[in-house]
Amino acid sequence: MSGPMEEEETPQIAQPEVRLSRRLSVVWVVPVLALLLGGWLVFRHFSEQGPLVRVDFKTAEGIVKGKTEVRCRSVRVGVVESVRLADDLNSVKVMIRMDPEAEELIRERSRFWVVRPRVSGASISGLGTIISGAYIELEPGVGAFVEDDAKFEGLEEPPVTAVGVPGLRLTLVATEGGKADVSAPVLYLGNRVGRVERTFFDPETGLVQLSLFIEQDYAGLVTENTRFWIANAIEMEVGAQGFKLKMPSLSSVVSGGVTFGVPKGVQPGGPISGDPVFQLFDDEAKAAESVFESAGEMLLFFNQSVRGLQVGAAVEFRGLEVGRVLAISFFHAPESGGRLVPVVIQFNKQQIEENFPAGLSDEGGEGFAKAIRSGLRGSLKSSNLLTGQLFVELDYYDDEESGEIVMKDNMVVLPTVESGIQLLEGKVVNLLAKLEALDVEGLLTKIGDAAQAGKVALENSEEVLKEARDALAAVRTVVEDEEFARLPEEVRLTLTELRGTLEGMGPDSRGYGDMRRTMDELRSAARSIERVADTIEKKPNSLIFGKGGREVIPKAVRVKE
Repeated sequence: MSGPMEEEETPQIAQPEVRLSRRLSVVWVVPVLALLLGGWLVFRHFSEQGPLVRVDFKTAEGIVKGKTEVRCRSVRVGVVESVRLADDLNSVKVMIRMDPEAEELIRERSRFWVVRPRVSGASISGLGTIISGAYIELEPGVGAFVEDDAKFEGLEEPPVTAVGVPGLRLTLVATEGGKADVSAPVLYLGNRVGRVERTFFDPETGLVQLSLFIEQDYAGLVTENTRFWIANAIEMEVGAQGFKLKMPSLSSVVSGGVTFGVPKGVQPGGPISGDPVFQLFDDEAKAAESVFESAGEMLLFFNQSVRGLQVGAAVEFRGLEVGRVLAISFFHAPESGGRLVPVVIQFNKQQIEENFPAGLSDEGGEGFAKAIRSGLRGSLKSSNLLTGQLFVELDYYDDEESGEIVMKDNMVVLPTVESGIQLLEGKVVNLLAKLEALDVEGLLTKIGDAAQAGKVALENSEEVLKEARDALAAVRTVVEDEEFARLPEEVRLTLTELRGTLEGMGPDSRGYGDMRRTMDELRSAARSIERVADTIEKKPNSLIFGKGGREVIPKAVRVKE
């Protein structure tokens, strides 16, 4: 049985045939797609990314990396990408990544500043950032577009006026700072027409520069003869009409202000061009003095103290201002040894032309010489009794003798007269001398004696009052007596008898005539006595030799030896 079965052959195992497939597997599609998608996203990220801008600030206060936004007119246009110190450690480099759609905002004159709560002068800004946090404000420039990695200097204070706003920009120069703060108003006739944009101190010149912006509608008001002065002063004038108080707006008082205009009587002049520079004056009076045009100078010598007279003080002719004090210097009279105080006055051509006829002003030096011969003199008068300020007054004095015209240092010497102040001082000195000559001790002694006598009189008066009270009590007793009640009837009878007696003394009565003759005789006797008294007073010896007698002069007795 086993034989035939053992003779059967064992089946062979099939071997697999392995062949390499040339088709790409579907599994690799996913990573390839992921790689392509990532590359596209990276490309899109960098292709759609805005420019990177560098802004240098002095400090990084309120700026946070990745959080602080960059805004333009409150619209987000970028974000801070990095914040780090500069290499010189004097500033902070802030890298800002702008949004792609905001690329056109980056120009040559673009400005950046940090918006945070600020309190300056009369304004408060940035209060909204207390809740939302600080952000960087971007003001688009007006120049050409800039490329990536542009560099700008950040502003520490917000600009007052945008770059593109049309208007006039000019510079003022002042000798001192603190005249006006940034954002202070610029006024014309009390109306706000601009603002102060910037203040800067130049250490080389020692002057303060103020950058002003005048709105386009009012730019034509600034001409060649325009003057600028401070408008934050409270002015008070004391005159014949009383007190005048001039007070500017509250913002001008707090932050200062600048006002401008053309001085009275001065032509405005032509329009300005280029980058004009004007001087900033302390007040309107000094601004008006800057256009002063001299019509001549005169020299005065005062034989008194000029304390209270300052350079620039007014020179008036009978109350009308015609000039100013130019100088007070002893160099004009070295030979006087300081006894006379030289004062140089200067006449204002504009005021003389406005207030005097043309023929009078055309006379020039001859007119002054004629006026001096007619009695024109100068004197010092008080302009303010409280401050003691003086001014020079010109007036005619008829009692002054006319003299020759004297020239000194190429100037006409105007004679002077003593002012009312000096005369008053002389009277006060004389009064004090008289008071000093009084016997004060004797006067005090007499006053003491009088006081003692008054004390004695007061004591006596108390006794008199006591007696008066007793007398009043006695009178009261008499009045209350029944006999006193019958007294009016007796008085009436007495008055009737007195009337009858007076009727006998009437103008037509004999007694009246006798009384008149008696009075005439008494008057005649009184005149005779008066004549006798006058004769005795003038000629006492008339009692011995008579009124017309000859005066006998006794001879001396000769003594025998």
